[in-house]
Amino acid sequence: MFHEEFKRYWKKVEQNLTCSRVSRKKFYRQTLEAADRFLAEQPEVNFAQVEEFLGSPQELAQSYLDTLPLKEISTF
Repeated sequence: MFHEEFKRYWKKVEQNLTCSRVSRKKFYRQTLEAADRFLAEQPEVNFAQVEEFLGSPQELAQSYLDTLPLKEISTF
């Protein structure tokens, strides 16, 4: 169940990412690992709480884009 909800969440994140596929894949792995760690520490939480931990899809995408070089963002 978690992975289906995460896929829907990630599709919304991806809509806000203007970067290379390589960067998106790297960020996907990092985000999934963060969500998995959060769930491992608090197995009783629901996906809404995971999303609250990660941030809205727009916030999460923007925070990642803020870490990328301007050249990569402007290319896409």
